[in-house]
Amino acid sequence: MRGARLSRLLASLTRHLQVKLVLLLLSALCWVLVHTAQDMEVEFDLPLQVDIDLPEGRTLVSDPPDKAQVLLRGKGRNLLVFALFGKGRLHVDGGRGGESIPLTSKHLELEGAVDLSVAGILPALLPLDVDRLESRRLRVRLGGRLEAAEGWVAMAPEFTPERVRVRGPRSVLDTLDYIDTEPVEITGVKRPVEEELKLVLPWPSLELEQEDQHVRMSAQVERRAERRFTGIPLQVRNLPAPLSVRPRSLSVTVVGGETALAGLERGRISAILDWHKVDQQAAEVPCRIVLPEGFQWTDPTPPRFRVVGRRPVMSPAPPDSLAEATAPTLDQP
Repeated sequence: MRGARLSRLLASLTRHLQVKLVLLLLSALCWVLVHTAQDMEVEFDLPLQVDIDLPEGRTLVSDPPDKAQVLLRGKGRNLLVFALFGKGRLHVDGGRGGESIPLTSKHLELEGAVDLSVAGILPALLPLDVDRLESRRLRVRLGGRLEAAEGWVAMAPEFTPERVRVRGPRSVLDTLDYIDTEPVEITGVKRPVEEELKLVLPWPSLELEQEDQHVRMSAQVERRAERRFTGIPLQVRNLPAPLSVRPRSLSVTVVGGETALAGLERGRISAILDWHKVDQQAAEVPCRIVLPEGFQWTDPTPPRFRVVGRRPVMSPAPPDSLAEATAPTLDQP
C-alpha cells in the first residue's frame, strides 16, 4: 500500500519535468533581476601602485600595501558586471616621499564600471615616511626552544656567522638588538645539536645580505651538574645614605653542564640589589642574581637581605598652606 502511494507521488513530481525546470529558472532569473536593480555597496580588493622617487641613501620606513579595499556603490547589476568583466587599480604618485597621502577617488582607475561611485577606500591614509638607509651587523638569536632530556643540559647555542648584516631604515634598526632564526622546537636531546636555520626579519622594509639568509646553529649537550658557590659579594645600588643592607654576601647553587660548570669562576656570578627596583617599605628585600648564559641558579642563602637603619620619609605639607607649599624635605635619622 505504501509502495503504491510512493510511486504515485514520484510520478506526479516528474510529470512535465522540463516545463517545471524552465519555470524554476525563470523564477530565479526574475529574482536576480529584481534584486540587482536595487542600490548596493560591494567591497573590491584592487591593486595599489605607488610611484616614488626616493633621494639617494633614503628608504621607506614601511613598504606600502600591494592592495587597497575599495567600496563601490551602484545598482546590483552594474556591480555584478564590474565584478565579472571589469578591472581597476589605484595609482599614487608619491613624489620623493616623506608625507602621508589621503587615498581618494582621484587615484582610482576603473574599466568596465558603469554608473558606479566610490563609497570608501581603505587604508584612507597612505603613509610614506622616509628615513636614512643604514646597514648594521646584528647578533643572531634562536627563535624557538632548545631543551635537553631529563638529567642533561643544553649549552647556549652558537651561530655561524654570529652576526649578520641587515639593511633598512635607521629608526627600525635602532629598535633591534638581535635577528631571530625561524621558530624551532628541539627537545629531549642528549647529543650535540647541528642545524641550518633560516633567519626571520621582524620588519618588511629590512633586508639581509644574500650570504646571510641562513646560519648554522650548534649546541653542546652535557650531563646536568650542580656546584655550590659561597662568598659572592652583594652589589648594592641606589641605597640612601641612612640605610645599609645585611649581610653583604650570599651563597648560591649553580646548575649547568659538567664541563662548563667546572670552568665557571666565582667572579662571573653577580648579585645585585637595586633599591629602586624593590619594595622600599619591606624589612627584607631580594637581590637579582646574574649568571653567564647557559647556567641557572637555585637555593640562594640568604634568600632576602635585611635593611638596617631609619628610612627617609617625606614631610607632609601643613594642611592650611598648600598653596605656598615648597618642595618636600627628608627627615634625618
